[in-house]
Amino acid sequence: MLHLSKQMFTNTEVSMTPKKTQIISISHPHVVCIEGICGGRPIIRNTRMPVSTLVHYYQSGLTIDEILDAFSFLTPAQVHDALSYYYDNQKQIDKEIALSQDEEYWIAKYPPGKLSIKTCSPLKQGPSEVQPSQREETYEAN
Repeated sequence: MLHLSKQMFTNTEVSMTPKKTQIISISHPHVVCIEGICGGRPIIRNTRMPVSTLVHYYQSGLTIDEILDAFSFLTPAQVHDALSYYYDNQKQIDKEIALSQDEEYWIAKYPPGKLSIKTCSPLKQGPSEVQPSQREETYEAN
């Protein structure tokens, strides 16, 4: 018979109430939700990469090794934990992926022509200000 103690796990919650069956709940140490970062969606800890983004690449056919090559700041443990989180929360993550690809949603949220671009005040260039002709550039379509 295998005996497990609470000290053998990190990031676990073990019910100390005596019961016939003890349920060990293991959290995802590499996945967090932080209000104000990526809209509070699940992200990989210490990054701003949403779990849904990683899952989308994986579902698109990238292997774990290809994901690690493309995102060199990720560790194998982070990628595997994010995928594990996905399988534990599949409905939520699938909804995020579908929403991110819903063009109508994004057009309604950010209608074309409604963006406000603020320009910076002219920079000082030595004793005089930058001339308007020096700070405006025109780009022509080829």
